Amino acid sequence: LVRDARNAGVIDLAPLPDRQLDEYQALKIGRLRKLETLGLHDAFACILLSEEFGARKPDPSIFLEGCRQLQVEPARCLYVGDSYRNDVVGAAAAGMPCCWFNAISDPVTGSAKATIEIDRLSDLLLWLGLAAE
Repeated sequence: LVRDARNAGVIDLAPLPDRQLDEYQALKIGRLRKLETLGLHDAFACILLSEEFGARKPDPSIFLEGCRQLQVEPARCLYVGDSYRNDVVGAAAAGMPCCWFNAISDPVTGSAKATIEIDRLSDLLLWLGLAAE
């Protein structure tokens, strides 16, 4: 999937209000190093950090900025996230289809609807037609 997913990547990393700038920088470097260690850093065409952008999920502007950077209309993207409040609500507000990775069976707490809800990432591969049943 990573080799075929060169058109996306939004990573949200924002410090809590009481965090210092140097702590944020350390967290950012740690997150980017983790992507490099996993061999995923170069798998994404863009990495969008909320602290640098100035808005946090579920604000639709961060989702729309990712689409803008990728030069893809929101309706042609699939956002994959594990938080109903931040990911499903934000993607829906931005007009993006959304896959909710709900591994712990959290209840829906609003009116936003995920395009697909899964509890295993392998289900996403099946839904996308990238794996055999």
